[in-house]
Amino acid sequence: NDFANTSKDWKVYPNPVTAVLNISYETKITAAVLYTILGQEVMHTAINANEGTLDVSKLPSGTYFVKITADNNTKTFKVIKE
Repeated sequence: NDFANTSKDWKVYPNPVTAVLNISYETKITAAVLYTILGQEVMHTAINANEGTLDVSKLPSGTYFVKITADNNTKTFKVIKE
């Protein structure tokens, strides 16, 4: 499966983020889940499009992980919230 090796096709920006995190992929993204560094889920967003956004403006500064699901596969990115 080439899914795991397609990081260049993903766009997760800006990183570090202050307010809105943009996510895009070449196929439909079904969901994005944001976790703290301790694994606590803080946000779950259904996207159902090739592009989406997460409003992280109300979250405290720190390190987070965003797990994105597309085509029944997942990819996780580390994100810094300023």
